[in-house]
Amino acid sequence: MKHASMFHPLLWGVSPVLFLWAQNSEHARLPQVAMGILFAVSLAAVLMVVGWAGMRDRHRGSAIAFLALVLFFGYGRAFEAIVGREWISSHSLCHWLLGGMTALILGVGIVALRRVRHPQGISRVLMAMGIIMIALSVVRLPWRGALVATARPTAFEGAVERRLETPRNAGAPADEESSYPDVYYIILDGYAREDVLKAVYDYDNGAFTSWLREKGFYVAEESAANYPMTHFSLASSMNLNYLDTVLECLPRYPESLAPFYELTRNPLVGQLFQAHGYRFIHFATNFRGTEDSGIADEIVSSDPLWLQNEFMQVLLRTTAARGLGLRMADLHLESFRALAQMPSRPGPKFVFAHFILPHHPYVFDRHGNVRHDVLMDLDFKHGTGGWRDREPYLEQLIYATELVREAIESILKNSSHQPIIVLQSDHGSGATMGRRWSNVRTDTFLRERLPILNAYLVPPQIRSNLYPSISPVNSFRIVCNGLFQSGFELLPDRH
Repeated sequence: MKHASMFHPLLWGVSPVLFLWAQNSEHARLPQVAMGILFAVSLAAVLMVVGWAGMRDRHRGSAIAFLALVLFFGYGRAFEAIVGREWISSHSLCHWLLGGMTALILGVGIVALRRVRHPQGISRVLMAMGIIMIALSVVRLPWRGALVATARPTAFEGAVERRLETPRNAGAPADEESSYPDVYYIILDGYAREDVLKAVYDYDNGAFTSWLREKGFYVAEESAANYPMTHFSLASSMNLNYLDTVLECLPRYPESLAPFYELTRNPLVGQLFQAHGYRFIHFATNFRGTEDSGIADEIVSSDPLWLQNEFMQVLLRTTAARGLGLRMADLHLESFRALAQMPSRPGPKFVFAHFILPHHPYVFDRHGNVRHDVLMDLDFKHGTGGWRDREPYLEQLIYATELVREAIESILKNSSHQPIIVLQSDHGSGATMGRRWSNVRTDTFLRERLPILNAYLVPPQIRSNLYPSISPVNSFRIVCNGLFQSGFELLPDRH
């Protein structure tokens, strides 16, 4: 234990990961945090070994490793603070500037440490400070919320089904299963309804809705979301019920979004289709609620899930390894390409694809050109003011419209039987939100936020039950009634 203090870089490597988890515990599950810790500890260990070899003294080498870790984990925040200023607008110039500053600080640190006579004292101080930093993060963790976010809790299993008024059919004969159509549930995050686009953005999206009708879609012109935020909206629509009803069956986790994320990860709609012989295919995103699935038969991802999740993305963006983070434009394009190729997969299949656009960050212009000057959030609050940036929102919406048109064209062209497609936005846009989420209850904001795109390509027996003001909570009640004779009653369309 005499020389234990020289291992303090391991603590300083773990500390930023725990701090990020403590600040945003509901956005990460334990496997993701563990991956972040493994990454940080591995980096700290490598830096220690390099420092020991370079300084030829373990305490001095550990001090240099500590300095390198501080510079590494602070790089991303320094980059975001500097880039975009009037005196430095180029990303590459900012990297050169920060790289030079980092090298200078390390060089000065090496020279200074070589002159220290008793480096053991530095190790003891840094070890004590590292312990304090970790303790502060651990104490700040809201443990109940953090633990429910770590894995699929058994409390969620069967809870939603028990709240349905009519028991679901357990299955179907094999000959009926073979004739079931493929079903696609496509979510465009934050896609505003046609009348809102005209009123708020002075943009006529009538060409797209007309195209949908030409393809046989029923467009619900008066549809509105049941909730104004993604984690509430998807948890409700994918479980065919309002959240106040569903949450009565679940354990209470004060001030945590984890129950809503788990409802989206383990949705009743997926279980219903699986019970009737469908394969459930889930498209992974970098949004906590849809980054993976607890019940899907297949997860489609353009990157490894450990890298694609929101926690690792935010962690990497704070560091000098920010280049390892997702290239959002590539993620969107790869996902749309994969969606277009879905008809080649064996069926019947239920495909859920949540696209984080036109939601910010705005990485496309209307022609599909990639914007490389976009700053990504360094937290989970999406606090870049993106909803208020009307022009880039509209530019990305126009290109997102083209992408989804191409995907639907491919699905229709290559499907052996006409599929069912539900094309929805989880909520509308937010240009009138203001600077704080506390403003979301204003009538002006809700008149913009709640109206949504909601279109259905369905057989006649289902189409006859659709109506202009249908909301997402009833979407799959109607679809399942038409496909499986499930007998679900329609709920009032509340907003």
